[in-house]
Amino acid sequence: LIPLGIATGRPRNQAEYALDAAHIRDLFRVIVTHEDSVNAEQKHFAETGQRVSFGKPHPFTLRQAARQIAPAHARCAYVGDTLDDMRAANAAKSEMDFVSIGCLAPAEDKAMMRAEFERVGADVVIESPNELVEIIKQKASSYPR
Repeated sequence: LIPLGIATGRPRNQAEYALDAAHIRDLFRVIVTHEDSVNAEQKHFAETGQRVSFGKPHPFTLRQAARQIAPAHARCAYVGDTLDDMRAANAAKSEMDFVSIGCLAPAEDKAMMRAEFERVGADVVIESPNELVEIIKQKASSYPR
């Protein structure tokens, strides 16, 4: 129904292992990983002589995933559990219609993390990834088919 992708700073083998272990790899059209960022950094250096990091909070992985799975005008959402995830999603807004969603599930101090997500500009803060199902159901009726 809604195209999904993964944009992670983790190595590809770790991302694929986690998706395979959860039996959800087939749900994702694209996986952009650490190796993709490193390859882009090397290409950038070869072309410009300048070193740059495309790891988060740089929006590189998010933009790459979105370009591969969604039309240029589509609204994209990124769910993350770190402040750099929210910074990357917000930085991606300069080129794309991105919604930044902070997930509190792994945080020990959820109240503090909520405040931090709000401070860095998260558009939405959720307690658990389970809330995404309801959000997607609400939005799916307006999603172009």
